[in-house]
Parts: sequence; C-alpha cells; structure tokens
Amino acid sequence: APPTAYGGSQWYPEVNHFCKEVPIIVVGCKTDLRKDKSLVKKLRKNGLEPVTYHRGQEMARAVGAVAYLECSALLQENVQAVFQEAAEVALSSRSRNFWRRITRSFCVLT
Repeated sequence: APPTAYGGSQWYPEVNHFCKEVPIIVVGCKTDLRKDKSLVKKLRKNGLEPVTYHRGQEMARAVGAVAYLECSALLQENVQAVFQEAAEVALSSRSRNFWRRITRSFCVLT
C-alpha cells in the first residue's frame, strides 16, 4: 500500500514529553478531501493516498490516544462531536486528577 498523506507522528514525542498525563485525542480533519478526485489523483501521482479511517484508528492506538474522531469543517460533518468529545475527556481527566491529588495528600479512615 502506498504511504498516506499525513506527516506521521512527528509531533508525538514533543506532546508526550511536555504533556505526560494529558489525554490525547487524534482528529482526522478534511475528510471531504477523500472524495476530491483531482486531489486523490495528485496524491497518487506522488505515491501517496488519503488517510483512511482505519489508518487513523491505528495511529491513535499507536500513540495511546483515548479517542479517534474524523470531521469535515467544509461539510460541517462531526465538528460538534469533536468539541464535545474534547470537553468530556478534559472534564473527566480533570476530575480524576483532582481526586488522585487529594487522596495522595492524606489518609482517610472509615
């Protein structure tokens, strides 16, 4: 299979270094371009292809992401779901970290 058009996971080491306990969500953007025949043709000419949903999921798993979502701002597909998921993950992560810090600070006897 030809390589995909995304830049790999060059950003991952930096994110992992500076944001160790922050949950990662991988978002595949511009999904509408998969249907753009002229763009797909140009990519194939250069030995590339659009990133498939399956390949996006594989990458998300490889970097330990908590979720993989796709969207198209042009077509307004799934954009709200991306923000909803990000908010839910951020709030649940904050809550877990809050209780983790509290329980490390003192001992509770019942």
